[in-house]
Amino acid sequence: MAFALLATGALARAQAAPLPDSDQVARRVYTIARGLYAAPELVAHLGTPHTPADLAGWPAVVSPDEPGWALRAPDGALHEVRPFGRLRAHNVGMRLKGVCAGIGAGLLAENYSQPELRAGRIVRLLPGFQPPPTRVYALMPGRRLMPAKVRVFLETLERASIWLDAENPVRMDDAQFALASGSHSMEK
Repeated sequence: MAFALLATGALARAQAAPLPDSDQVARRVYTIARGLYAAPELVAHLGTPHTPADLAGWPAVVSPDEPGWALRAPDGALHEVRPFGRLRAHNVGMRLKGVCAGIGAGLLAENYSQPELRAGRIVRLLPGFQPPPTRVYALMPGRRLMPAKVRVFLETLERASIWLDAENPVRMDDAQFALASGSHSMEK
């Protein structure tokens, strides 16, 4: 799945959808690392999974756009999990709340899940198995000259997100990010 910023004229629009097959030009702006999470109570009830096959029969909180979860093992093997979606929601905030409430396991953005993970409301499942990241692209209508407003917006977005980008080899930890962003609180 990709999250696309659609640049048309002097406008930029956010759209969560697979990249379209068109004459548009895509430029990767940011990549969001994801992980599989569940409430500690659910793990205590169902047991700690050690392989993707252990998730068979687990309830899940899923995105309607992602009916299956692809998890890459440490040896590179790809495992497909077909979760039983007790809760289906496009909204990531709703999915996170569902995971925290113990409704099911969920595939969530790592950076978005950190406050709940630190507070102990969720735990990471199968940390050795990596789901593919969500990539954020800017889509432009062809190769013609990009309007200055759109170019400045995209450059600002790239600079602001480089330290959290999952594909950037020089990622910051939470403390470094809080200091660099001028934030005085680790919880937001």
